Amino acid sequence: MYEKNGIAYAGNPEPVLKVWGVRPLEDFKLWVRFSNEESGVFDCKPLLEKPCYAPLKNPDVFRGVYLDYGVPVWNGGKIDIAPEYLYEHSDAAFCEALYQEYLADPDKGQTVTIEEAAQILGVDAE
Repeated sequence: MYEKNGIAYAGNPEPVLKVWGVRPLEDFKLWVRFSNEESGVFDCKPLLEKPCYAPLKNPDVFRGVYLDYGVPVWNGGKIDIAPEYLYEHSDAAFCEALYQEYLADPDKGQTVTIEEAAQILGVDAE
């Protein structure tokens, strides 16, 4: 049992979901690793049509993603995406194997194309 805002709830509170790792991929996609140790690929292209995300259409700005207190941000924190939204809309197909085989190795750089990721995992890039 726990209390939140003066209301008692049965069970345990849900842990706050945070992003522990983020890497820009080609084609305006992000690889994300969450605090629940799951990971996936998030396609940012649909968001780019919204005015608040329009600066991310610039590939250099998009590649400038970094974490601020568990939230992916750009432009000094002026642009962000909620971890919960990323989690709910991420494709887990590339998941742990992508992290272990490519992103965990800093000598391989910070950007990987979808085609490279698919080749590493032995799956179709589509």
